[in-house]
Amino acid sequence: SPQDGAVAPGEPVPNDYYILDESHRLLTYIVPDDAQVTVLAFTDGADGEWAPTEITVSELAQILQGESTIELFEPLDSGVWMTVDIDTVSAIDQQYRP
Repeated sequence: SPQDGAVAPGEPVPNDYYILDESHRLLTYIVPDDAQVTVLAFTDGADGEWAPTEITVSELAQILQGESTIELFEPLDSGVWMTVDIDTVSAIDQQYRP
């Protein structure tokens, strides 16, 4: 990204994949209660497996606070994709990193 100086303007990045270290910049978004949230979690039932699982924003908050019983395939610090319209999030999807 030209903003952080790690990549010169117009230069390609390996595998078209770049992670911008946002840890030094605070970003605030509105996440309505009806935003779509998908995580990679272990599903219940006889054929339990790891699968994309829709959860509520409230359940996401519990995961972030360490108060959830949902068993994630990997921690959320693997990253998330957010669909944002100006300052409001309509979808959050957990990033899978092999």
